[in-house]
Order: sequence, then structure tokens, then C-alpha cells
Amino acid sequence: MKSDRSSRALSEILRDLAGEESGLAEALRLAEAHLAGEPGDTEILEWRIRLLEQMGRGEEAMTAFEPYKAAILARQPESPHRWQELGFALYWQAGICRDLGRREEARRLVLEAVTRIGSFADHTAWMTAARWFWEDGEFDGAGRLWYDVMFRSNADVGLATEILKTTTALGDEHSHDWVWLARMRATLTVPAQRRERIEAMFRRVEHQPLAWRIRARARAMADDLDGASVDLDRYLEFGGDPRAQLWRAQLNHLMGEPMVWSRSCGSGHPRRARAIIMRQAATSRNSSRSYSKRGICRRRRFRPCPSGGG
Repeated sequence: MKSDRSSRALSEILRDLAGEESGLAEALRLAEAHLAGEPGDTEILEWRIRLLEQMGRGEEAMTAFEPYKAAILARQPESPHRWQELGFALYWQAGICRDLGRREEARRLVLEAVTRIGSFADHTAWMTAARWFWEDGEFDGAGRLWYDVMFRSNADVGLATEILKTTTALGDEHSHDWVWLARMRATLTVPAQRRERIEAMFRRVEHQPLAWRIRARARAMADDLDGASVDLDRYLEFGGDPRAQLWRAQLNHLMGEPMVWSRSCGSGHPRRARAIIMRQAATSRNSSRSYSKRGICRRRRFRPCPSGGG
């Protein structure tokens, strides 16, 4: 059984040696000698990769990720956190892979990484992945990643502004639907001529269900609840998602209509949905603008259907 104390002591030694280029070879020798007896020591496996990368031996570092990833999954077989830890390992591996010029493989690895990481608390991995896709001319892949990070994290103005600047740089004469959708979604954070700009972009991608959801949001932000209702109903005809179901129910409440909860998409419980809606409505009963800006989709975290959301 691995001794955590001996592993920590060795890590300190490796850190000191790695601080000088002349100490890298000795550090690697010590790490590999330790791993011969403790092949599942994730801390030292990580050090081995780091040392190989620092020595410019990227191909060997790529190979060294395989036992490292296996050890991560074996360390806590029942813990869900192991998948997130695996995601960060994949993200690191993707960076080394891209430095080696293996761009297509790097994109594949980084997509797996963001899937495993799961949390959108830190946008770094998603923004890096989107940038790589954009730089490689995979514009729809980049747009999808940008849209996902904005939808799932309720992205702040700074992030949305960055995405809007990049997507706008592609110009208007293109047919990359996910770029248009990401651009529309980012435009929701910009009050100036928001509705007019989204209407113009909507005409280019009205065949996409998400375009209807985004325009519904823009209309709601302009206090046009009737228009938002029409667009949201059209989106739900395409299948919708649990967030949209809640939004539909709350729109009904604000417009004085019966609240209806459908089970047609995803999971959810009618009583829970009603409780959420009524709790939210209590804070915005006299102000549809308050609803439009902070609606229930920004208060609760539901897993959307594959079609996404707005």
C-alpha cells in the first residue's frame, strides 16, 4: 500500500530538482524508480508527466498519461469526482497534444475533457476548446461550445462580450448556424438595440429550434410577453427542454392563464415545478421586467435536453 507520507516527501524533492534544468534528469530517475514499486501513485505519475513535458519530451509525456488516467479512475472507484479529475487530466493532455501539432487529436481530447469536467464554474476549458475549434476553421464546433457555456453558466457580460466580438469578426456572409446561435445568445447581454439585432439574426437561422428560444427571451426582456409566448410555444413544438417547460408555466402565471406542466421532455415533477414557479413569482408579481431579466431559468439549474436552451 502506498505511503502518502513518502509520496509527499518525494514530491518535495522533485519540486526542488525541477527548479533547475540540471536537476530534471535526476528528478525523472527518482520518479520512475518510485513508480516501479508504486505504479498507481497518482501524485508521482503526475510529476513524471510534468518532468517529461519540461524536458521537451512531449511524445513520451503523451504516453505517460495512460497509466495516470487509469490510476485516477482506480483510486476512488465509487467517487463521481474521479470523472472530473479525469477531465482535467485530459485537458492537460490535449494541450501537450496540440503543442505537438496534432490538432485534430487535441480537439477530440479537449471535447472529452469538457464533458468529463462537467462544471461550468470555471469557463477556461470551454473557452480554450472553442478557441482551438475556431482557429482550426471548425466554426460550428466553436459556436456550439460557446453556446453551451453561455446557456449552462448564464455567462456574465464580459464572457458574452468576448464571444460576441469573435463571432462578429466572421462577418455576416456565412451559413454556420451555431455561430449565429452563439452570436444571438451573446447579444442578449447587450441592451442597445438588442431586440432589433436578434430579429435580424433570427431570420438567418429560424429553421433552428434554439433561434426561437433566444428570440423569445429577447421579446420577454422587452416586456413583450405575448410575443415571447408565441416563440416559446414554437420552440416547445420542436421538443423543448425542462427549463423551457418551467418558463412556459411561469409565462402562463404572469399572463393570468393556468399553469401547465408537461412531461414530454426530460425529468421533473409537477408539484416541484409549481413550487419553484410560485416561489419565483412571489418576487416578481408586480414586475414582468424583473421576470424577464432574472427569470426562473436563471434561478434553477436543470439539465437541458440535447437541443439546448436560451
